[in-house]
Amino acid sequence: MRSVYLDNIRWGTVLLVFLYHICYLFNGVGVPGGIPGAESAAHRLELSYESKCSALHGHNWIVTVECRARELNADGMVADFTHIKRRITDALDHKVLNDVLPFNPTAENIARWIVDTTPGCFRCEVMESEGNCAIYEKD
Repeated sequence: MRSVYLDNIRWGTVLLVFLYHICYLFNGVGVPGGIPGAESAAHRLELSYESKCSALHGHNWIVTVECRARELNADGMVADFTHIKRRITDALDHKVLNDVLPFNPTAENIARWIVDTTPGCFRCEVMESEGNCAIYEKD
């Protein structure tokens, strides 16, 4: 979903939704305004306490990325869905996140990494399973 909000400053906001699936493929199923997909990722958490999450496991990741800019680009967009999705998918799809990310791959750290490394991104929501969601937002 692309929308332009008019306030004191003209802001363009793009909402992009990427679906990460590990065990099965949801052919043609998407989130309203989203992009259907079939990517998967696994991780193990390095924690200061005992947890079953310290063992390698995977998730059906749902990642929501929000980008903004003061003006729309020459193509009339804040960002191209395809470029952002490709960047995230190329980095994380079918990977063991511990092997490709330089930090403990919690949902919180993944959300922060996406915000910090995606041009124009100011907010990211990472849901690793229903009811387990982390949101990172730049001030």
